[in-house]
Amino acid sequence: MEDRDIEIEKCREMLKWFIQDSKNKNSPSNPNTPATITRPGSLNIPEESFIKRWRRSDKLFDGKYSSSGASTPQTPATPIHDIENRLRSHNTPLGAKSGGNKYYFGKENQASDWEDDYNVSRYYEDFTELNTIGSGSFGTVFQCRHRLDGLLYAVKKVPMTRKNKAARDKALQEALTLAASSSFDDNTYIIRYHSVWIEKDNLFVSMELCDCSLSSYIERVGKITEQELRKIMRDLCKGLKKLHARNIVHLDIKAENILYSFTHKFKLADLGLARITTNISGEVPEGDNRYLAQELLNIMPNDPESIPDLTKADIFSLGATMLEIMRDEELPGNGKEWHDIRDGNFNIPGGFSAEIKKTVKKMMSKNPADRPTAEELLNEVLVSKTKQDLKKYKSYSKYLERTLEIFDCPYKKRKLSI
Repeated sequence: MEDRDIEIEKCREMLKWFIQDSKNKNSPSNPNTPATITRPGSLNIPEESFIKRWRRSDKLFDGKYSSSGASTPQTPATPIHDIENRLRSHNTPLGAKSGGNKYYFGKENQASDWEDDYNVSRYYEDFTELNTIGSGSFGTVFQCRHRLDGLLYAVKKVPMTRKNKAARDKALQEALTLAASSSFDDNTYIIRYHSVWIEKDNLFVSMELCDCSLSSYIERVGKITEQELRKIMRDLCKGLKKLHARNIVHLDIKAENILYSFTHKFKLADLGLARITTNISGEVPEGDNRYLAQELLNIMPNDPESIPDLTKADIFSLGATMLEIMRDEELPGNGKEWHDIRDGNFNIPGGFSAEIKKTVKKMMSKNPADRPTAEELLNEVLVSKTKQDLKKYKSYSKYLERTLEIFDCPYKKRKLSI
């Protein structure tokens, strides 16, 4: 027999033994299995044979396969999306409710690790929550720092539940109106809108962060002077002028909905009741009764003909807000005094000029047609000192000459050649 045939025969005997040994291990109760299996030790397998080489190469895979016989290699886990550790590294709270529930778009505590990685809350990914600015039936407003740009923002969170439908609709309306106002040429006197999104049954609106509300500002500074009152009215009339020019009405002007910015400007905020006057079909929301114009109570449901000029309702609310500041006491929400104020039967205490008292009374006239527009107030009553001087001297050159004379500065007149 040739060497090649001998090698093949030895391999066959070795494989036969392996098969019998495997059956003996897997089927110990099989009566056909021999009681003992003798390994063919008489076989002299050359070192360069296929079996020897296969056994040596098999050593390379030791420890790479699980002991269970599964064929999936035990590769190291890739630590890419450790959400909780990543949030802790940003000093971020891991849950809004007790128990530290995670924030993601899917159902609470029912998502897999894969879903946790890709359904992370945008709010906690983008913002670091610093403190609570205010809360109520409308939701909660937080002061937050954006992780990317490092700037501070006010983020309003409103639950989107069925029980909170009114607050949800108000927040959506505010977001839409703020988004529309962001396209204005100059919306300096309207709170700036940044973005809006929905996640896990909550509506989030990211807005400009301001110093405080007008109510808090008055508590801080105490008694308001006429000069300060004029600035408040001027800033708010500039905001109303922009809104009214785009057929948008606020419908909820009051001290709590007016913010004082870090740039020392008073801004219209909380546009949750704002409406576009070109598509109102008879349903006009009512704001706070203390600042509500009486004609809004006469609107008939689904009757567009009964809707008055809503821009004049905004002027009334602004006048009522100024009256409350001048009187330094809260306005009534109903009763005889409420009707007296709307009939023009109210007094304004001293400390203010006759002009500003007359203006506030005119803004709160019973007849909406008698109330001035925001633009008329800016051009006639709330004119700044600089504009008054320009109007007085008729031209900018004469205004400069007069200013130089006051400060005793020499100047030389020159003829302008055209």
